[in-house]
Amino acid sequence: MVLFSFGLAACDTIEERADKYYARAAELYAEGDAARAAVELNNAIALVPGHREARLLFAEIEEENGSPAAAYGHFLALTEFNPEDLEAQRQAARLAAVYDDWEAAGRHAEEVHKLMGDTPVSPLIQGVDLAVAYQKSRIPYDPEKQIEVAGKATALVAEHPELRMLFQLLLDYQVKRDQWDIALSTVDAALANHPDYKDFYLFRLYVLDKLGQSDEIEKQLREMTDIFDEDGEANRMLLRWYMSQNRVADAQSYLRQQVAQNTYKAEPQMLLIGFIQQTAGTQAALDEMNAILEGLPKDDPNRPLYRSARAGLVFDLGRRDEAIAELDDILANAKPSDVTRRIKIILAKMQLRLDDRAAAEALIEEVLAEDATETDALKMRALWMIQDDNVEEALQVLRIALDQEPRDAEALTLMAQAHARAGSHGLSGNMLALAVEASGSAPEESIRYADFLTEDGRLLAAESVLVDALRLDSGNLPILRRLGDIYLALQDWVRLRGVVSELNLAGAGMDASRLVTLMLSAQNEEGQLEDFLGGLAARDDNDIRVVATIVRLRLARGDVSGALQFIQSRLAEQPDDPDLRYIAARVFASSGETSRAQEELQKLIAEAPGTEHFWITLYNLTRSVDGAETARSILQDAVKAVPDSRSLAWMQASELEMNGDIDGAITVYERLYEENSDSLIVANNLASLIASYHDDADSLARAELIARRFQGATMPVFQDTYGWIMSRTGRLQEALKYLEPAARALSDDPSVQYHLARTYALAGRRDAAAEAFRTTQALLDQWDGPDFPFEDEVRQEIDTLAPADQAPVDPAPVDQASD
Repeated sequence: MVLFSFGLAACDTIEERADKYYARAAELYAEGDAARAAVELNNAIALVPGHREARLLFAEIEEENGSPAAAYGHFLALTEFNPEDLEAQRQAARLAAVYDDWEAAGRHAEEVHKLMGDTPVSPLIQGVDLAVAYQKSRIPYDPEKQIEVAGKATALVAEHPELRMLFQLLLDYQVKRDQWDIALSTVDAALANHPDYKDFYLFRLYVLDKLGQSDEIEKQLREMTDIFDEDGEANRMLLRWYMSQNRVADAQSYLRQQVAQNTYKAEPQMLLIGFIQQTAGTQAALDEMNAILEGLPKDDPNRPLYRSARAGLVFDLGRRDEAIAELDDILANAKPSDVTRRIKIILAKMQLRLDDRAAAEALIEEVLAEDATETDALKMRALWMIQDDNVEEALQVLRIALDQEPRDAEALTLMAQAHARAGSHGLSGNMLALAVEASGSAPEESIRYADFLTEDGRLLAAESVLVDALRLDSGNLPILRRLGDIYLALQDWVRLRGVVSELNLAGAGMDASRLVTLMLSAQNEEGQLEDFLGGLAARDDNDIRVVATIVRLRLARGDVSGALQFIQSRLAEQPDDPDLRYIAARVFASSGETSRAQEELQKLIAEAPGTEHFWITLYNLTRSVDGAETARSILQDAVKAVPDSRSLAWMQASELEMNGDIDGAITVYERLYEENSDSLIVANNLASLIASYHDDADSLARAELIARRFQGATMPVFQDTYGWIMSRTGRLQEALKYLEPAARALSDDPSVQYHLARTYALAGRRDAAAEAFRTTQALLDQWDGPDFPFEDEVRQEIDTLAPADQAPVDPAPVDQASD
């Protein structure tokens, strides 16, 4: 019977097998086991990617898990398999709007309109239409359109309060017009209809802050600690708010209340110790911990953990041997447990700070041998794997960690880094978005995701992320700086002036002044800019940052004499100030007094030989004035004087490359890559050199491993590196997808043009190859830099492929043509 049953199963079609996986998933989901249901759904979709029911259920699970982007992916797939799937188009429009992809939302809504014909669309699509129209009215700014859209949104949401996006639209509209009382009424209505949506609570905090209702803010934050107590984020928000109000005593009082209410738990006590260290210093935290230990019974189960915390504080005070000895003593007399594993992780982090990664790794392996699901240990293992380019293994480790703690922002951030290293740009962004959500829009996670969106050109989405974070921490300077830069790029002068005001209120006058000067310059307001700079100089002439800003702006406008006059007036007052002398040296160089600039820089170096930027400026100036040979000697002295400088090491590698010492340059880049494998520039240069000058399979595999993060890259230099590696490993059509746009963007670079020409030749595209080789030769004829290794090859290829009118017509390109 077993054999007979197996034979029947083997006869199932792929569709039938997929249906069985789906049926099992539906059963598991009905039983409340969404995680196992997701596994079965993955199996169904692997067999039949367009399985509608599986995709719909998976989307529902993803959205319930707080992953609207992942849910959208399933609906998007359904629309691609069947563009006439009305429900899929409708839900795709909704979810795209949820995570601020307005282009996609509009596209799906348009498809719904086409499918519906003359039939009125649902309120959901009407809402998406309004939200998309509102976003379009922002750039270019169309106030009349915004008024029209807001009026329609008000009417529609009154009838359909389930349309959350319309509340969000109205709140943005009202806040941008300082309609704070109206916004408070709107957000209250939004919460009445969407009581579980945390963003509305955050928005209400922002509005209350603008209305100056501090008592209401504190009341709401305390309520949120009860409503959203699953991850402790509301507690951290309350503490951040207390700190932003300089209410340190109230924050500490709240923490002590938490300790008193949870005497058997170590976490509140540890949070209190961390807070005291942050606000009163490490010694005060150590005193507190000693008092705790003195009053604690000898057999208290938390005693080893508190001792380990004390050891951490001792370590921070510089008594490192004492700290490590205490941890070793705890571990020597304790049986393996959750507590001893946490202590080993603390000890591992200490070893890392002592640059002993081997000892740290050994401790983490001990922890994971005892408990393979210990989250903090898994995160440390994954980080090392990412640094070592073992990305697939890192992803596996992080999946285990997230199975234990699905809302661990650090694990989600690490997964984003792993996906980025693997070249999965979209997945990296999804993980960064989830990290923001898991952290409750904490500043660090929000800034990281906003930077990702900004690099993608999605400035409005980046703004939305930063504004959400700012509602929790209205004076956060890094957030305000990035918002200012975004509004500057968008030329949104109204909002930019608002950021300038916030920066001034937060005591960041220099940041505010930078934005004002850039805004006036972008607006070509020369008179106002001159008046502003004059006022700045009169008000803050003793601030070196003000001096540097004024000089930089005058030089940028071509006013060399004005910059020279200004810096000389400051030097007359403080002739020995090294910062002023350094700025003066740069001005001298810009004014043509290069010898005077070099002399001043040499004096500064003699007084402070370990100052990196003195050396870099002298090297660059000498190279432009006296040539490479003299500059090379300066660089050698600089590297000896500042051996830990990554900037100087990078310059040294470039110098070695230009002199033809490729292996020497690779050696320097390998060291820099080992120190920080996240550096895109170092990764690019290292992979490019390896791929260009080494032919063996191991070297090319190493280059590809380093460069795979550039898969999908839009920056031309990264496109060239990745494309050339694809070409060298025989994936010619993949290579051309990168090399062609790189060659268009870097039209003056002989090596980029050569890479394209060589790849055309390998793909059998003779006419295109001949033209690209001729372009390369034309650039080489004008080149006055170091020789390229392919110069003879270019001439030979031109001869081989000429005359062009006798060459065969380009065949259809085929991958692996070189084989």
